[in-house]
Amino acid sequence: MNKEIYEKIKEFFSKDGFTSGAVNVRIKDELKTRITDEGDHINIEFEDSRPEVSIRIIDAKVNSITLGKKGGKIELDSFTSIPFLYKWLEE
Repeated sequence: MNKEIYEKIKEFFSKDGFTSGAVNVRIKDELKTRITDEGDHINIEFEDSRPEVSIRIIDAKVNSITLGKKGGKIELDSFTSIPFLYKWLEE
């Protein structure tokens, strides 16, 4: 696994969570996940207990996170998916 992707995954489990602009995703509890390597990206799907995402204007449950070579997306329950690029996180 790409070290950059590994470091981003670790952020989701950190005290402060993973932040991209106005979006913060933090995994607080133990989770049951399904992680699949799709060749050009990695997909993380959440079952029963799901992490929470905070966006300055809403709170929502996270259905899955897709991590690609240059960025990914956070799929939310009852809300639009949020794309991000890794380079945005370095700015």
